[in-house]
Amino acid sequence: MALALQGGFSYIDNYYFIQTLVSTFYTDDSGYTPAHISTTHYPLFVGNAPGAPFRQRFSSAIQQLLDSGLITFWMNDVASDGQVALGLSHLQGGFYVLFLGQAAASLSFLCERFSRSR
Repeated sequence: MALALQGGFSYIDNYYFIQTLVSTFYTDDSGYTPAHISTTHYPLFVGNAPGAPFRQRFSSAIQQLLDSGLITFWMNDVASDGQVALGLSHLQGGFYVLFLGQAAASLSFLCERFSRSR
């Protein structure tokens, strides 16, 4: 990216990654950035082996995310908010999954424990 900013070079990478990179590291407080992001966007991709059975499903899921505008919404949300201190509301989903897993493990343990005692 440094060579591209000096001139004579271009930096080609994922649009959403570049958008986040430029807005985070190469944009000043007034909104000026010396970098130009192309208006031609290339979709996300997943690298996998030739003939992989899940390639079509990945491609379809990525295309649906792009078509629905979710990725653009998420990236614009990240770029506009800047740095945010994480709070409990940001981590709430992870705690729900943790407690659900603990409950399932406890239930499984109790079922196994009582089924062996008979």
